[in-house]
Amino acid sequence: MDAEAVIVPGIEHLGGQASNELLAVADTIIVDTQETFSRWIVPPDTPADLGSR
Repeated sequence: MDAEAVIVPGIEHLGGQASNELLAVADTIIVDTQETFSRWIVPPDTPADLGSR
């Protein structure tokens, strides 16, 4: 679906936890606990990111 984020009312909608598979492709926002899980588009230790540190 190419979604940038998934917004769910509660963690129960994800079976009790946000899976690594989901977190690899989209940010996840849990409304009832106001938690946000951000994905890494470029892993932090790759050469593309080293110049920004």
